[in-house]
Amino acid sequence: MTVTRKPTPSKRPRKSTVGVRICVLAGVAAAVEVVGSEVRGRFAESRTLEEKDLRTALMDFVNSEGDSAALARFVRRWGPLSFGWRDREERLPNVDFTESLEEWQEAQAEFRQLWESRIRMAEITGLKDIGDLAVVGWRLSDQDSFYPNLRGRGAAIVFGNLRVALHVLFELQPLPLRKMCANPDCNMTPFFIAATPRQRYCCDSCAAYGQREAKRAWWETSGNDWRAKRRGKQRKGKTPGGVR
Repeated sequence: MTVTRKPTPSKRPRKSTVGVRICVLAGVAAAVEVVGSEVRGRFAESRTLEEKDLRTALMDFVNSEGDSAALARFVRRWGPLSFGWRDREERLPNVDFTESLEEWQEAQAEFRQLWESRIRMAEITGLKDIGDLAVVGWRLSDQDSFYPNLRGRGAAIVFGNLRVALHVLFELQPLPLRKMCANPDCNMTPFFIAATPRQRYCCDSCAAYGQREAKRAWWETSGNDWRAKRRGKQRKGKTPGGVR
């Protein structure tokens, strides 16, 4: 019996799937206290924040209040914003740090202005990605490290400063997904990264506001016509004696 073998298809070069993760070497801050217009604390054991955590930290930072209590809460959860491991040669726990409320407020204002400018850029230019602008780039510091295969999960850049890592992560988000909540009274996350370009509200409660506003606008523009048509149908369904 003759066995006919199917021809083996020629192998095509696979598309590159190389992607670089953004991480940051951050200490879990211990013994944080508010002293005047500063937040002082001490690094605990260091940990590497992955992109999922950094996205949450970004939302937390840009949407937090600009007071000492908000800064202290942020630092307790994520570590100091501007003071990184790169500010000390030793990468050990029990290193003291100080975060200035003024610097925190300035950083928040900078991020919010950048967020709004990127939204306007997307609306005006129609760009999908900030990488379409050839002038965008970042200079890495001596304390930032590149790993070809960090923990067996692929290439990663580990930053030594949380503020820099948040900035880079933000700029890597697709332009159409950087949003400001359409609810003018939003007190949840007015700055947010949307799941789809069509998403206009940051959460379900703000989306419910949008639905109420859409219904109200419809009644204002079309309500009278709808009522008139309904009254006409009701009159047609009645006999001269008033019996349907």
